[in-house]
Amino acid sequence: MHSDTDYCTWLHVPYARKDEAKALGARWDRLSQRWYVPRSVSLIAFRIHGFLATGRGETEKAALGAATSRPGHPA
Repeated sequence: MHSDTDYCTWLHVPYARKDEAKALGARWDRLSQRWYVPRSVSLIAFRIHGFLATGRGETEKAALGAATSRPGHPA
């Protein structure tokens, strides 16, 4: 059985815009501490609102960098 995040698109959502992303259909993954779009939800609105990176993989790289960086230490 697959979890909801097995086939999803990860997002870059600033905390101040979390309610906007949620209203568009984004969900919060507690384990990875990131917002994502379930496969069943269209990505168009997320791209229009700037939650998706323009290039393939950029959102994932940004999320990984944020998750691994520490204050005073480069990612």
